[in-house]
Amino acid sequence: MIEVMIADGDFYITAGHDGYIKWWRIADIDSAEADEGVDFALVPVKEILISEDEEGKFPAHIVNMVLADGKWYIQDGKGRIYVMNHDSELSTEVYDFQEGTVNDLAVSPSHNYAVSIGSNGMIKVWDYVRQKTFLQKTYSGSGTCLTHLPHTDITKGRVCAAGFDNGIVRILSINADSIEILKSFKAHEDAIAGIKYSKD
Repeated sequence: MIEVMIADGDFYITAGHDGYIKWWRIADIDSAEADEGVDFALVPVKEILISEDEEGKFPAHIVNMVLADGKWYIQDGKGRIYVMNHDSELSTEVYDFQEGTVNDLAVSPSHNYAVSIGSNGMIKVWDYVRQKTFLQKTYSGSGTCLTHLPHTDITKGRVCAAGFDNGIVRILSINADSIEILKSFKAHEDAIAGIKYSKD
């Protein structure tokens, strides 16, 4: 879906759910004539992919673009804001939000990360020293609560429990490069309001 269409000098700029920003020459559109019917194939003059990583594996879901002080501010429907220089077209991520409401937060007892759970079912793991998200995963159901297990030789301070509005509890292992489900079970028919672990 195309969410953005803006006139910018000699170009129309479009952007959308695939993460691409594309420039179309207005003169080419004005002079286009279809041989039959109303369809006419146009090729953009240039295009840029806005993505969470340099490889383009996680493209932005662009829903809005605003030009201010020579910079495009790009709103990502996944909870990020990017800024792109109007002339150089170099982009950087400036903010990273949880989509929807953040319903709970838990901190590792022995590592420099916090885990948040959102109403959209997304779990995010934040490195609060580097000030960046390094893991995220979305589960079915709306997230309601989190708690972190105490540090033991077995848990290594990397296991937490997440509750959801569908009565599901998921026990999660926070690894260096993934969030792994250790166990998942339906604890209640209604929403999980809170979870606590015994110290031992």
